Amino acid sequence: MNRTNRLLAALLAACLALSGCAAPQSDAGAASAPTQSQSSAQSAEAAPARPAASGTLRIISGPGGPGSNAAADNGLYTLETGEGGGCTLLFLDYASNQQTQLCAAPNCAHDSAACTAYVDTSGGITPGLLCDGEQLYLVFGSSADGSEPARVEVMEPDGSGRRVLARFSSGQEPDPDLYAADGSFLYLMLSETDADGRFKRSLCALDKASGELSPLMDAPEDTGFWLVGAYDRSLLVKTIDSRNVHHLSRLDADAPAALEELASWRLSRQYGVVDGDCLYLYDYDTKCFTRQSFSDGQTRELPNPEGLPFESLYSVRTIGGKAFLTADLAEGGVARSSNFCLDFTSGQIRELNLLDNMGRPLTVCGTSGDRVYVIDQYVTRQVQESFGGMVSTVERVTPHYAWLSTADFWAGSANYNACQPAA
Repeated sequence: MNRTNRLLAALLAACLALSGCAAPQSDAGAASAPTQSQSSAQSAEAAPARPAASGTLRIISGPGGPGSNAAADNGLYTLETGEGGGCTLLFLDYASNQQTQLCAAPNCAHDSAACTAYVDTSGGITPGLLCDGEQLYLVFGSSADGSEPARVEVMEPDGSGRRVLARFSSGQEPDPDLYAADGSFLYLMLSETDADGRFKRSLCALDKASGELSPLMDAPEDTGFWLVGAYDRSLLVKTIDSRNVHHLSRLDADAPAALEELASWRLSRQYGVVDGDCLYLYDYDTKCFTRQSFSDGQTRELPNPEGLPFESLYSVRTIGGKAFLTADLAEGGVARSSNFCLDFTSGQIRELNLLDNMGRPLTVCGTSGDRVYVIDQYVTRQVQESFGGMVSTVERVTPHYAWLSTADFWAGSANYNACQPAA
């Protein structure tokens, strides 16, 4: 597969760091310069003016939207598939390195709605998990037969007080894209198909108190449109035009009148990924990176003195003053995925060679002080699942978590310190 096709297949891969939540007790060339309550969520067109927002915007999910884990300041929340049509909410405490069910009831079997850790998925809908720094959220898509509309549930960090925050209307579906949050709203892409079959996507704000849905901007019909970053009171949006030129633009979350373009590049010559308020742009000809910060206006050239030939760049994440890259190297016409360290001072890029037990590049889940929490192993197990009145045995893969010191992580030394899984 040629480079352009591989990159087109990876357009949605723009990973950003997850942010904290209170834990339970215990062909263009170079980048251009700037030139609901439990009742049904309203459609983007009919939504009223939303109240004023508060706090700094930040990304709270991975590139595929809400997933099976969500990082907190002092722990990691995970959603693990169990038996009998249910999932279990778990919390990995960074202080004790112990994972436990998100349930304080003694002798609880964690198999019914009476348990704060239990999530019913018997209808075939497995939710995604989010943490915004204050609360936890479960994002459910609609059921395959349309009988259950999409919804968002919210709970306290210890799992208590769970309730439906917003139940979307028929034809509305939260997209599996990045989510952002501030002190007042969740920000997400929403797909909507009306009764006449007309389809549109919108960037929306979901009130974390009332569940009301407010539109910010409809996605253009003739271009790709993704939420890719957030900082201060700005949302960063990427669009792709008919000439395959990527445009990175800023949207004022408080006055979303129009997009302000910040940079553009052509996929066949450059590749760009956002982390926080920064755009990392890799040039295939020079094999160099440019790091452009939109909050302070500074641009830095990062020379990549080893000349590593990247074919695609999937994600960038800042850890301890350095950039953690996930990318494909072009080696003899074959792309090989790996993780890399980019040093901001020297511009040097080194391959880390940290792999899990499946031989894949290590997944980073969170950080705490001088520790980097990762998935070092995947354990296969058999579980019983029921769906449509039928019970079957299926194979599930459970992640095992460990931590590395920041020094070992950047040195590529696999000195894992195992975390204790839940009993």
